[in-house]
Order: sequence, then structure tokens, then C-alpha cells
Amino acid sequence: MDGEFQSFAIQEGLPNNAVMNLEKDQQGRIWASTFGGLAWFDGLRFQSITRNDGLPDDVCYFIHQTEDGLFWIGTTNGVVRFNAEKYFNSDNGNAVEAFQVLSTEQGLIANELNLGAVYEDSEGMLWFGTVEGFSRFNPNSYGGNPVSPKVHITGINASGREYQAGNPFTLSHEENYLEIRFAGINFTAPNQILYEYQLSGIDPGWQQTTNRSVKYPSLPPGEYTFKVHARNINGAWSEDVEEVKFSITAPFWMQWWFLGVVLIVLVGIIYLFYNYYR
Repeated sequence: MDGEFQSFAIQEGLPNNAVMNLEKDQQGRIWASTFGGLAWFDGLRFQSITRNDGLPDDVCYFIHQTEDGLFWIGTTNGVVRFNAEKYFNSDNGNAVEAFQVLSTEQGLIANELNLGAVYEDSEGMLWFGTVEGFSRFNPNSYGGNPVSPKVHITGINASGREYQAGNPFTLSHEENYLEIRFAGINFTAPNQILYEYQLSGIDPGWQQTTNRSVKYPSLPPGEYTFKVHARNINGAWSEDVEEVKFSITAPFWMQWWFLGVVLIVLVGIIYLFYNYYR
């Protein structure tokens, strides 16, 4: 294709047509940061990485790779340290662990970065330009936070009625709209905790969220166990899994004794009709 242009847009795999920055990595892959996420070129088309894949923010102002192979991505919510090899080698459930966010909680002057505003000097220091100035950062000295968060279930709201986590409790069939609240204690970056939770019989596996509550509308009668644990910005998971057990009773018309009464009544009616018309 000498002398010809070849164009790439959403149709060729880009998550967004507004491309902010291009970077060639150590393996020869071409990366693009866009207003809709990241993308890398596989030789034929672009493969996108967005929030649905674990990227903390879809608006990516720049992407830069350092000598250690890590990528640094400027977003509207901080600088993302991205381990591409961990991402490519992980399954979908653990892909989020390839991303770490550095924000004002770690000393960044502002969380929103600027277009292409990244520079690596001769000493390996990274300079990040934001909407409120720039910050200098030494990636080699960042040890992160090895202390895992402690998770607590802070409360349960069942159709407007409050319950405390602790001993198992029973709800009526009318109290089947649940909001379960929890919190991870981590003083280094409390707003960057990732939670994994699961409600037995409802969630097919561990679900991930950065919110501190989950809602379950219209739960059917049954026995339930809700579990939750968390990890910090450096991927350290809480040692214990917090859980709460509860049950939702069936309405009287679904209970065995009521069905038994109905069956007896039906048999009695059939018997009376049989004897009357015999």
C-alpha cells in the first residue's frame, strides 16, 4: 500500500473515533488512547479495552510505556498504571487487577489529566500534566499499599425495614426487596477499593463493584447467604470473607400445609359430586 492511506475508525475496532495519542510498545504493538477507551492493533484491526473490560475510565488522554513494560494512562479520574501482560494472561473475572489508579489520594495535583501531557525524563521520572498544573512522579519508588482492607457488612434494608448483620434472620415474603450495605476499611485509598460479592442462588459467581451497596429486587422465598470481600489499589485481598445468612418465608398459599388443605378440600368436593350424581 505504498503511497496510500489506510484509515481506522470504530468499524475497524476503535472504541471511539477521537484518538488522543498513539504509542508503540516493546513488543511492537500499536496502542491508541481515545475518548472511549484504549485499543491495540493486532495486525488486522484494533481490539478495544473499555470500562467493561476493567479499565477504570473510558476517557484516555494519553498512553505511555516505561522501561519496565508498564503503561501509564491519563484519564479524567487519575493516572492508570496498566499491566498489559497481566491483562492478557488473566481471565475476564481478574482482568480488573491489571489496572491501578493513582489519584489525588496518592498526591496527584488533580484527577483530570490533559491531552498528551506525559513526559519521561532522563532519570526515569514521569511528569503528568493536569487541569490544575503538573505533578512529577517516581514510578520506581512507589511501593503501594500492601495492607489488605477489612470488610464489614454495615446494614441491610429489606423493603424499608432495617436489619443488622450478625445472627441469621428471617424475612416475610413481603420483605423481598433487599439493599445490602458494606464497607472496606483502608486509609491509604478508601475510594479505590474493589468489592467482590455473591448471593447464593441468585448470583452465578463472584460479582465486582466499586459501590458500597448492592440491591436485590423481588427475591423469591428461600435460604440465602450473602458474601463479600475486597481488595485495595495494589491488589491485596481482604483475608476474611464477611457473610450474612437470612431466609425469606413463602406466603401461606405456597406453604405445604395450605396446599394440603386445598388438596383435602378438592378431594372432598369430588367425593360429594361423585356420591350426589351416582
